[in-house]
Amino acid sequence: MERLFDKPGFLYEAIVSHLNQDLYLVNCTFSDNSIVEDEPSLNMLDANLYLYNCISYNEGSMPLHISVWEPQKEIVSHLYIYNSLIEGGEESIFVDPLCNGDTWCRVHYDETNIDEDPLFLGKWEHPYQIADGSPCIDAAPNPFSTSTTLSAKWDFSGHVQIEIYTNAGLRVKVIKSGRSGGKGSIQTRWDGKDQNGNILPAGVYHVVMFWEGKEVEGMKVVKR
Repeated sequence: MERLFDKPGFLYEAIVSHLNQDLYLVNCTFSDNSIVEDEPSLNMLDANLYLYNCISYNEGSMPLHISVWEPQKEIVSHLYIYNSLIEGGEESIFVDPLCNGDTWCRVHYDETNIDEDPLFLGKWEHPYQIADGSPCIDAAPNPFSTSTTLSAKWDFSGHVQIEIYTNAGLRVKVIKSGRSGGKGSIQTRWDGKDQNGNILPAGVYHVVMFWEGKEVEGMKVVKR
């Protein structure tokens, strides 16, 4: 891994993984990093890059770039993204034409990713910190097979309801329903069953938080 800003012969990436490396980025935030227009801030070349629980936001028109070294073409580049917030979603990932489709470059953009505003604090010493008042939902492990721990927090008064929906939009379980006097949180284990105790099939589920009937936060959870 290198930090490249104005290095002769290179693009202007913030991070580049190359030459058969395995790079794991966990709980990282990338924002306002591309110092040259239309150049990527994260680039992988003949390497494997794994993103877990990361944020890529306001990174220009090409935040993620995957490519292959033309003279070599011996190593397949892989990009794996899980449980992350990627502005623009999968369409924001630039796959170099040299990859020849998925022959030399392969992207796994997991269903647990989202494309939303991260609600950065935007001030003081840590402007990219998530604002305390921002509602938050998390699940671990995700994906899961038998059970996962759901946790949520909020900082507002009024009626708070947290529900689980199928990918088709059918509500299958209510995790919390009640009034909140201000800052609150909840942590509970979900065993992959519906409100009546029936085992739900494998698939994508959505954990959604409502405040006064308005959706304010949500995340995808995958049951295997």
